[in-house]
Amino acid sequence: LKNEKILCDPLGNVYQLNSEHGLIRLNDGTGVVTVGGVSVATEPRYSTSAVVYIGILEGDGEYTGRPLTDAVVTADGYAYVVPVLVVPSGSNEEYLAAAKLQLHPNQTPCYSVVQLYDAAPDPNETYDPIRTGLREIEVDDAGNVYVLSARVDNNLLWAYPAVGGAPAVVDLDTISGVTGGIPNPIYMCVSRHSQLIYMASGVAEGPNMDHDTVYALSTASLSLTLSRTVDVNGMSHVSGITEDPATGEIWVVGTYIESVPEYVDLDEPACYAPCMAMIPPSSDDPVTASLLTGSDLGYPIDVTWMPANLISSNPVDQDTLWRYQKNVLRLYFDGDITAPSSGQILIQEMLPNGAYGSDISSGFTFTVENDPNGNPRILRINETNTQFTWQRWYAIRNVGDWKGVSNFTLQHATQVGDATNDGAISNDDKALVMASLPVVFGPDDLRTDINGDTHVISSDYSAANTFNPSNPIPKPSGH
Repeated sequence: LKNEKILCDPLGNVYQLNSEHGLIRLNDGTGVVTVGGVSVATEPRYSTSAVVYIGILEGDGEYTGRPLTDAVVTADGYAYVVPVLVVPSGSNEEYLAAAKLQLHPNQTPCYSVVQLYDAAPDPNETYDPIRTGLREIEVDDAGNVYVLSARVDNNLLWAYPAVGGAPAVVDLDTISGVTGGIPNPIYMCVSRHSQLIYMASGVAEGPNMDHDTVYALSTASLSLTLSRTVDVNGMSHVSGITEDPATGEIWVVGTYIESVPEYVDLDEPACYAPCMAMIPPSSDDPVTASLLTGSDLGYPIDVTWMPANLISSNPVDQDTLWRYQKNVLRLYFDGDITAPSSGQILIQEMLPNGAYGSDISSGFTFTVENDPNGNPRILRINETNTQFTWQRWYAIRNVGDWKGVSNFTLQHATQVGDATNDGAISNDDKALVMASLPVVFGPDDLRTDINGDTHVISSDYSAANTFNPSNPIPKPSGH
C-alpha cells in the first residue's frame, strides 16, 4: 500500500491518502473518500453528463482512473480532491480535473460530486500547455480553490474564485522574480495567517545540494505574484511544508545530503538525514535547518500542523452556569494555545430551529493559563458583570476564527444558584450553600459562590433562595 500524504481538518481529525484505498481517517480507520465512479448531470468542459472516477478502479483486468495525490477536508462536510478522471458521454474526450465532494458518512456512495474544477484548453492559444499533471489542491479561508499542475515545462497554478467565474492562472516556469521559474512545483501550502501560498521546487539547485528554497505567492485578489523567497540552508530537498496558523510560522521538513556516493553500499548508513526548519512570517532572511537526530525518520514525505484539541472543560459540556454574574469557565487543550480576541470565540444564545443569537463575546475576558507541566494549554473565560440571562441556553463555539485550535462547541444552560449541578434549583442548593458558609477567597469557580466575589457568605444563600425553585431548562430545538 502506498501512503501519499497526511492531512488534518479543522476539527482535529487526521487523514492519510492511500493510492489504493483513497482518503482514510486515521482516528477510526474510516474510508472518507473511497475509490469509485460517480455520475454527474453536467460536466464543465462539454456541458454533458459524465462519470467521474475517483481513485483507480480495477475491473476485468483493466484499470480506470488516477490515484488521488492530494486532498483538503473542511469542517462543513466537504472534501476537495485531485486528480479525478472525467469521462463525458458521447465521443467527447476524457480529461483530468479537481473535484469538490460533499461527504455522506455511513452511506453508499459516501460522497457526491458538487463541483468540478477544470481548465479547458483555449482555442485561441498558440501554445497549449499540457494539463495532465494535476497533483495538489488547497482551499483558503475565503473558499478560493488552488490547483497545481506540474509536468515538464508545463507547471501551472490555477486559482478558482469562491464566487465563481474564470480562474486566475500563473505559469510557474516563467513567473516574474525567479530566474528559471519554479520547475516541478511541490508541497503547496496555503497560509491562514496571511494572503500567501507557499511551495518549493522538486529540482535540485546545484551539485552541492546544501540548501533549498521556499517560495510564496500572493493570493490577494488572486494576483498569484511572487511575494517571498526564502533559502533553507542545510536542507538539500524540501519534502513538506505546513503552517502554524496562530503565528504564521512556516515549518519545512526535508532531507540533508552531505554527499552522494558513487556506489551505494546497503550495509552503510543512508547518505541522507531528515531535517526541519522554521521560516518566520516577517523575515525573508535565510534560515538554517536542524537535523532530526535520535529518530527513526529516514525520509519525511510530508508534514501537517496539528491544531490544539479541546479535551475537557469546567464546567463540562451540558452542565449549568450557576451565577448571575462573573461566571468562570476553563477549557483544557492538548496543545499550546494563545488567547483569542473577542469574536474569535463566539458566545451566543441558542435559539429554536438550530439558530443562534448575536455574539456577546465582547463581554468576556480570555486569559491563557499554564497546565501543571507549565504548558500554556488552559483558557480561562471570565464573564464581566452580567452577560448571561437566567434560564437561557448558550453556546461557546470556535468555528475556525480562533486559528491553531480545532473547532468545538460547548453548550450550557444558565441556572442561577445550581450549587449541586443537577440542572435545577431546589432546597438542596440552598442547603449546600448554607453548609459551605463561610468561605473567604475561595476558588474562582466554586459552585457555592453564586455572585462570583470569591466568598461564600449570606448573600450567596440569598441569591440561591431568590431563584428557588427552578426546573431544568429545555434545550431549544435543533441543537
